Amino acid sequence: MKKVILLLVVSLISQIGFTQELVKLDYSDFENSQLMKSSSLEDFKNLATKAEIGVAYLEQNNTKIYNSKNGIKLIRVTSSDIEELNTSLDFSSSVEMIIIDILTPNFNLDTIDCSKLKQFDNLKYIYFRYQIEIKNNSELQKINCLPIHVKQFYTKQLAS
Repeated sequence: MKKVILLLVVSLISQIGFTQELVKLDYSDFENSQLMKSSSLEDFKNLATKAEIGVAYLEQNNTKIYNSKNGIKLIRVTSSDIEELNTSLDFSSSVEMIIIDILTPNFNLDTIDCSKLKQFDNLKYIYFRYQIEIKNNSELQKINCLPIHVKQFYTKQLAS
């Protein structure tokens, strides 16, 4: 009986260890320093908003890099170029955040090869920025193959 209970506990812990929450953030949340501090999101805010962060823009067959002197900490990619995350990147070990701008309905995160995400040793955050209306023709997605310490957030922002 003890072995069965132990097996159930181990199975439950394993399941929880690979379950990811998708947390909504509004842009107004970035201005609320108390919320950022109490939610331990100050690092997230700095990575998402500071201009001096080393950043790589992944585009089809092209990578643009800015402020690389302290290492690339942020990757920005659009939903139309999502498969670029499948490429091996020289700077992957320093990346802490990936921002994915969702520009089209029904984009497919399944085009990401989960084994390629393992190259991001220091990844802390995935941030989905929906720039389309989230209706019946599009749904929120998350990456289900990440370690539990990688937090996933989304913001809904319609292009103006």
